[in-house]
Amino acid sequence: MISLDNVSIRYGAIEVVKPLSLEIASGEFFTLLGPSGCGKTTILRAIAGFVPVAEGRILIADRDVTDLPAEKRDVGIVFQNYALFPHMTVRENVAFGLRVARRSKAQIAADVDKILDVTGIAAHGDKKPAALSGGQQQRVAIARSLVMGTRVLLFDEPLSNLDAKIRDDMRREIKALQRELGFTAVFVTHDQEEALSMSDRLLVFNAGQVEQIGTARQLYESPATPFVCQFVGSANLLGPVLSARLGVNGQGYLRPEHIRIVPNDAPDALDAQVEDVDYVGPLTRVYLRVAGEAIQLQAFSSAAIADLAPGQSVSLQIDRDRINLFGVAA
Repeated sequence: MISLDNVSIRYGAIEVVKPLSLEIASGEFFTLLGPSGCGKTTILRAIAGFVPVAEGRILIADRDVTDLPAEKRDVGIVFQNYALFPHMTVRENVAFGLRVARRSKAQIAADVDKILDVTGIAAHGDKKPAALSGGQQQRVAIARSLVMGTRVLLFDEPLSNLDAKIRDDMRREIKALQRELGFTAVFVTHDQEEALSMSDRLLVFNAGQVEQIGTARQLYESPATPFVCQFVGSANLLGPVLSARLGVNGQGYLRPEHIRIVPNDAPDALDAQVEDVDYVGPLTRVYLRVAGEAIQLQAFSSAAIADLAPGQSVSLQIDRDRINLFGVAA
C-alpha cells in the first residue's frame, strides 16, 4: 500500500532522514517509534505531502505521489487535537471535505450517513464536538478522512495530550476501528507501550535512521541494536565486573524481569544489596547494587517483594540465556 524507495529528507544542508526504503502492507497498522526529534514525524509528513523529499520516491497504492501535493495523495491525517470545526455538528464536520469536492447534496448525505454508521457515531450526528467524549471525537476525525474514500490514515501522535486512563481507552478505540474497517494506518509515537500494544509492525527510528523493523515481540525479545534494547522496554547494561562473573563476552543487556530474588543457598546466586523499592501496582521494581554495579529487577508485586527495604542484603539469580549481547569480542 505504501512504499518508500530510498527516501532521504533534508532541511537545508542537514539530512534529517537518511536513505530509507520501506514497505507497508495494505490493512497494516504500522508504527514509527522513536525519541523526540529523531525524524519519525518528518517521515509521516513526507508521506502526507507536507514535506518534500530530497531523493527517492514515495508510492501509495502503486501510484508515484512523490511530486503530488497533499490534497491529491488520497491519504487522511489525524492530528493530536483532531482539528474538528467546533461550530459545526458531527455531520457537518464529516461532510466538509465532500462539499469542498463539490459532490452533490444527495451523494454527500448518503456518504455521510454510511460512514457515520460504520464508525459507530450515527447517534451523535447533530451534536457539536464539545458535546462528545474523546473517543467519539477521534471517531469523527477518522470518519472525516474515510468518507473521502481514502484507505490510508496517518496518525501524528494523537494520544500524547491525554491522561493515562483515557489514552489506554483510546488505543483500543483506534485499533478496534482499524481492524473493523481495514484501513492502512501509519502511527507516530514516542510512547513504547502505545506502540507495542497497537502495532502489527514497528520501525524504531533514531537520529534520522532505522534501528530495526519488526513485530513488537521481535523488537522486545530480539533487539537488533543496543538502542532498541534500551528504548523498547527497559534493560540493564551489565558492567565489567558483573559481566565477568556471568561470563559475558561483549556488551550485555538484561531485562529487569529476567532477574529473581532467591534463597541464599540457591545455586549460582549472586550477593546484592537493595537500594530502593518502587511499588507500582501489579509490578514492583527493585533497585540493587551487585558487585558494585547498579541493576534493576522487576517482578509481580508480592508481600515478599514489597517488604524489601533499602540496605537489605539479598541473593539473585539471573537468566543468563536471556542476556542480549552486542559487540562480542574476538
